[in-house]
Amino acid sequence: MLMRSDFSQMSLANRALSLWTNGIFLCRSHSGGAATSLYLLNSRFIEVAYENSSGFIHDIQELPQHERDRFTQYFRNAGSLLA
Repeated sequence: MLMRSDFSQMSLANRALSLWTNGIFLCRSHSGGAATSLYLLNSRFIEVAYENSSGFIHDIQELPQHERDRFTQYFRNAGSLLA
């Protein structure tokens, strides 16, 4: 299992590969030309920021604690994906 520091220190390409092979897609949000996808990886929420039209990935990072708490509660109530 990847530790938080391990994931954040990986290259963008390796973070993308880790999500592709082990992550669970949860939702996508579009705003203008930007888009964000949310994934679950090892009980952690990972956010992928990219351009909507080209698919160019700007960043892949773990959500900060204050944002994770909101999603954790939602998914526990919706069927406990984090168990």
